[in-house]
Amino acid sequence: MSKRLVLLGGGHAHVHVLQALAQEPLAGAEVLMVTPFMRQMYSGMVPGLVAGHYTAPQCAIALAPLAAAARVRMVEGAAVKLDTAARAIHLVDGRTAEYDVLSLDTGAAMDRQRLPGAREHGLFVRPIEHFVRLLDDLWELAAQRVLDVVVVGGGAAGVELAMALQHRLAGRGEERARVALVTGGAAPLAGYPAGVMRRASAALAARRITVFEDSCAALQAGVVVL
Repeated sequence: MSKRLVLLGGGHAHVHVLQALAQEPLAGAEVLMVTPFMRQMYSGMVPGLVAGHYTAPQCAIALAPLAAAARVRMVEGAAVKLDTAARAIHLVDGRTAEYDVLSLDTGAAMDRQRLPGAREHGLFVRPIEHFVRLLDDLWELAAQRVLDVVVVGGGAAGVELAMALQHRLAGRGEERARVALVTGGAAPLAGYPAGVMRRASAALAARRITVFEDSCAALQAGVVVL
């Protein structure tokens, strides 16, 4: 009797699993991939997408061709419950997927309840697919009026996104946004070598990005509370 391996999520690790299975299939096993998205957005290219250097398809890995080459069946759907006793995954539409072996690679997500007001007033970067789909609305809004855009997070991703937004909205002569970065309390890129931190701060200043070395306590309509 064959065993069933379920790959839950289409993350980077499972992309490599599909490539490996295409080269060497698992004998006596059925492999199923369950994912809400039929493509994997490469996070390292997202700032370039925001800046306008790439299109969304250029930043995406299509999963269906990889699955077909690996002889893996694709199920498009989001998992909402894992029943380990019954060895089953429950999907949002009521379907279930049973497994003998389960591999998890669903990608990072953000806690939408951690920061008061974030769910109502913030744009979350992850899941990246949702973020990418909402970017066109942001560009349309910027075409109507000058925006105040605040990026929360002083790590590499936050710094890159702040500069990408400034490039896209305010870096081509006509200012369409005022961009600010809230770091969480420390200097941008805290924890990196001192030279990297100095260069990052100089780059942010040169691009007229306002830096708040403070934490975001809450989001309100049109307001970031520090």
